[in-house]
Amino acid sequence: MSKREDSATLYLYVKQYILKLLISGKYPSDSQLPTEHQLMKDLNVGRATVRAALAQLEEEGTIYKRQGVGTFVGKKDSKFRFEPFTSLSFMINVVGLELKNKIIEQDDFTTSGDTEFVEKGLAYKRIKRVRFEDGAPVIFDHNLVLPEDYVSLSQNHIADSASLNHYIFNKYGKDVNNIKASTITREPTMEECKLLKIGVDEEIAEVTRGIYIKGSKNPVLIQRIIVPSHILELPLFLS
Repeated sequence: MSKREDSATLYLYVKQYILKLLISGKYPSDSQLPTEHQLMKDLNVGRATVRAALAQLEEEGTIYKRQGVGTFVGKKDSKFRFEPFTSLSFMINVVGLELKNKIIEQDDFTTSGDTEFVEKGLAYKRIKRVRFEDGAPVIFDHNLVLPEDYVSLSQNHIADSASLNHYIFNKYGKDVNNIKASTITREPTMEECKLLKIGVDEEIAEVTRGIYIKGSKNPVLIQRIIVPSHILELPLFLS
């Protein structure tokens, strides 16, 4: 984005920068954010631009100000909504994230019957990924695809969630006749703690989604998406 002071959207650049700070987990509730002067210096923008971004974030309840003291992170609420979580595109658009995906593992996987979406003992290919925003892990996901679909996937499909979904819908088209989803909150596993860089006491939210086609009682794609609660508890996800 051009950093011209007369740009009508320059304040959005500052707003997204602040949101990224919050999502990184480095600034918990009631912690003090960088000063206006520091933001001006770091982002090479004017005071009016910084204040416009802060004013919008304050109006949304994401931050609050203490007269003569500074700007602080708004209080989080454990009663977060699932709507933005169940639609990753919604979440990404709201926050203005540019996620970088890293493939953690690709292997053969046999279903254990631990979910209502699929029978026990079926063979899939599993793709595990972590998505990062500015170096901070924000999403961990598992994807199960049929072996015959896996061999046709490009590395771009595998690395990118939108491409993976597009491949499935493009291949099966009108034969897709059902999408099932369930959402839960739970304690993280040790693997999730390590990959998402969270503590064992931080709750996570998990969505599992199955995509089905006509004539098959088992899904052609199963996705399990995991997000730490400190992200979904941000005020911008609660309004």
